[in-house]
Amino acid sequence: MMFSKSYCPFCTALKELFKSLKIEYEALELDLISNGAEIQQVLLNLSSQKTVPNVYIKEKHIGGHDSVVALHRENKLLPMMDTPHNFDYDLIVIGGGSGGLSAAKEAASLGRRVAVCDFVKPSPAGTTWGHHLKDAKSYGWGLEAGDVTHSWAELKEGVQNHIGSINWGYRVQLRENNIKYLNAYAQFIGPNTVKCGGFLAGVGLDVTIMVRSILLRGFDQYCADLIGKYMENNGVKFIKGSVPTKIEKLKDGTDSEPGLYRVTAKDSEGKEVVEEYNTVSILSLGSLYCLIVQ
Repeated sequence: MMFSKSYCPFCTALKELFKSLKIEYEALELDLISNGAEIQQVLLNLSSQKTVPNVYIKEKHIGGHDSVVALHRENKLLPMMDTPHNFDYDLIVIGGGSGGLSAAKEAASLGRRVAVCDFVKPSPAGTTWGHHLKDAKSYGWGLEAGDVTHSWAELKEGVQNHIGSINWGYRVQLRENNIKYLNAYAQFIGPNTVKCGGFLAGVGLDVTIMVRSILLRGFDQYCADLIGKYMENNGVKFIKGSVPTKIEKLKDGTDSEPGLYRVTAKDSEGKEVVEEYNTVSILSLGSLYCLIVQ
């Protein structure tokens, strides 16, 4: 609840802050009601605050503009607005890639309790190697006396060491942000429940992935093609060279039946592609758009 005055710039600033944070609030404009002066006197007696805005959250006096802004800067404002719940986390992120880690850290910065589930240790970067000869020895190449040799064992060790260093750095970042890391597969089994297990196609869902251009842009394309073929062999379908332009809800879901959505996309030649799905998740990660069908 905000006790405000319509001409007060500090009141206006707080209203804009609440709107930007999508916080629902009520504002009583004391200058627009006949007993506004009396209410302000009562507020003074209750809170010892003479000025507006005068903000209360869940019947607790917070203070004026500066007090509310300070709470926001300390990431304490949004948690105060939420109704307490008995769940272990406010947000669970499945997948420790670039999008998953970014979402987890942003939520944690807003004071949320966050967990990341990823069976492979989280690493948002592909494995990239130096192109200079001085790096070659670390990955098994021998360039002595004009002879070129290669050791697979040294390459494997170099790759694992490089990935391990990346993983460790991001594990540290998660810990510093008070984010719980769970080295496990996970799936949603209810509105507020996550179970460690399989995921998407692995749990029997009919999955279609819409690819804007190429799989895993910026990664080694030989490896990306192998990943794509593996996914296709395991039942994942691809619509390549297309971008979704419109998603229409055709039917709401119920407890017994899923909803229905129509997805319209355009391919690289400008032709429309129209398909219907029960569930649509748009994941703008790398160059993938995922359309997930239950």
